[in-house]
Amino acid sequence: MPTEQVDVAELLIRRAGMRLGDAYSHFWEASVPGIPDRKAVILRTREAESCIEAILLFQSGMEAIINEEISTNSKLVSVRREREYHQKRVRDLSFKNKWENSFKALELEDDGTLRKYLEFYRDYRVPITHPRNRYFDVSPYRFPQVYAGIKSGWLAFMMLAGNWEQSARAGAWESFCNACNLPIEVSHNKS
Repeated sequence: MPTEQVDVAELLIRRAGMRLGDAYSHFWEASVPGIPDRKAVILRTREAESCIEAILLFQSGMEAIINEEISTNSKLVSVRREREYHQKRVRDLSFKNKWENSFKALELEDDGTLRKYLEFYRDYRVPITHPRNRYFDVSPYRFPQVYAGIKSGWLAFMMLAGNWEQSARAGAWESFCNACNLPIEVSHNKS
C-alpha cells in the first residue's frame, strides 16, 4: 500500500509566500496618507506578525531543502559525512554550515546571494526562534526587508538546485510571486 507523502518544503514555502502577501497588504494600507495613527500602528503590528510567520515558515522549508540535498546529492558526500560526524558527537551541522559547505562542495560561486540570505537568517530568524525575552521590538520586521531576505533565500535555493542561470532563477521567483500575489520587485526605501 503506497504511503501518503507531501513535499513539506513546497508546502511551507508556499504558505510563507501567502503570509508575506498578507504583510504586503498591511504594509501598503499603513502607508496611505492621512491614515489615523492608531490604525497605522495596528497595521504595522499585523505586518510584523505576518513577516515573522513568513520567516518561520520559509526557514522551515529551507531546512527541509538543504537536508534533502545533503542526503541525496552524490556531490555532497563530504557534507553528508561531516553532518553524520557532528550528529554522533554533539548535534547536527548548523544551518549556515550546511549551506556554505554545500555551495563549496558543488563548487558554486556565491554572487552575494547566499551571503545576503545567511545574514537575513542570522538577523531575522534567529531572534525569533531564540528570543531573549517573550516580548521584543518588531520594528525591523517590515515587508521590504523580509521580502529581500526571502528572495535571497529563494535565489540561493535555485543556485543549489542547479539553476545557475540568472534568467532561470528570476523566472522561478516571478512564478512564486505571482502565485502568492507578491510584486516581482520591491523598493526598499518605503518605511
